[in-house]
Amino acid sequence: MALWKQKIATVLLVSGDRLTVVQGHEARVEFFNSTEVNWSHEQKAREDLAKLIPPARRKQIRDLCLVLPRLMFFSKQVRLPSVDADELRKMANLQISQHLPYPAEQAAWDIVIGQPRGSSTDVLILAIQLESVMKYLRNLSVAGLAPTHVTISSNAAAALLGSLDMTLQKVLFLPEDQYSEFCFCTSDNNFCSSRGIVYGEKDLGTEKVKDFFIQVRLTFEAHRKNFPQSTVAAGYYLKGFTQGAPQDFWETLNQESGVLWKELPVDNLVKLFTAVRSSGKPVISADMLVGLAFLRRGFNRICNFLPREYKARNTVRALRQNMAAITFLVLGVILSMTLAVSAPVIKKWDYARRLDRELKLVENPFLKLRKERALWSAMTAGLEARVSPLKFVEELYRSAPQGIAFSRIQIRAFNEIELEGQAFQSATVNDLQEKLIASSLFRDVRLDRTVRRPGPLGEVVQFTISAKLQNVQPTKDSP
Repeated sequence: MALWKQKIATVLLVSGDRLTVVQGHEARVEFFNSTEVNWSHEQKAREDLAKLIPPARRKQIRDLCLVLPRLMFFSKQVRLPSVDADELRKMANLQISQHLPYPAEQAAWDIVIGQPRGSSTDVLILAIQLESVMKYLRNLSVAGLAPTHVTISSNAAAALLGSLDMTLQKVLFLPEDQYSEFCFCTSDNNFCSSRGIVYGEKDLGTEKVKDFFIQVRLTFEAHRKNFPQSTVAAGYYLKGFTQGAPQDFWETLNQESGVLWKELPVDNLVKLFTAVRSSGKPVISADMLVGLAFLRRGFNRICNFLPREYKARNTVRALRQNMAAITFLVLGVILSMTLAVSAPVIKKWDYARRLDRELKLVENPFLKLRKERALWSAMTAGLEARVSPLKFVEELYRSAPQGIAFSRIQIRAFNEIELEGQAFQSATVNDLQEKLIASSLFRDVRLDRTVRRPGPLGEVVQFTISAKLQNVQPTKDSP
């Protein structure tokens, strides 16, 4: 069954009209291919995409990350009065509309949190117009490729530089045919800032190279201005990218950037990856190398520009595809809840039946009266201790805020329950705990565990909550 096939991560890298796919496990490439895609013509684009990945490979996709060029993104450096990551995101969410060159509802955006300066922090805002993203997502979805992440090429470049495992700040010069990118990284190998330039390899041997160096100077001046505490200690480039450049190209680049550039040690990077040559490609291209480094580092802590509407629509689609499994899971949960809730009641009814049998054998009227009272107490206690599974489910999901997904519901003896699930935000879990405490059906509510983990639609918070069920007695009106 396709449900049990081994799932693997996949990277799609967009470079102009060229689309490159790298599929594999961390340091092992399983599949590699590259093709030209006519994105401006939807029917032709879908035909090209259908040939990119074989159907069998498509079914094995677990996480799919679409990498878009830096030149497509708008960026702005701001300083916010906080050092807490959650507070910074809330502040950016409130202020985003005044920083973007287009309406916020027409953009997908994310932030990169930089170095704190006392009680404030430098934050890089990155945004892309929704229509620019949806142009790719529409065609990919029709071809059976639904990305779980959409990120900027700077994240992939940072992964490539991170493979060097060097504890110093560095920058990667990555020229394509029609544009170039400078990606700056911090000493802990995280993406810090970047800039795209509208000059590429084809311009380096022409008169446009003068304009290219002007953009280089502006790029590094802006970086030093926005990050005065940051100094680029090392500059790297991939060999073969600048073969058509003038002879004094590197000397001029050193002068304009203030950085000494040297070739990226690709041979050392290749040794990190096993079975690289299993793809049948005699030469490892730059796209393949970047894709491999990205797979090895994983999709954690990257900017994700996947539109919320697209994420919600594909989540519903995935739920429909797995409806049978979900149905069996729900039925199993209800059955286990019913058995667990009924177990204490069954024990009490057994005790009551045993008392009833003993009562028939008692002849002493006083002892018989005592036995009758014990029988009545056992029967009423059994009824009072019983909690309806339907009532429990209704109260639980009435209390659960939007964004909570339960993965396990367990009811043990003495009406003790344990809830496991996940949410996209910690605040949602806290809201659930507060509502359970306020409910009349639960008592002794405790948040036992919260852990942040990567998920198919981004980082999630996994939690465990324990509590006790209590019977709700009807209130009696005073006469």
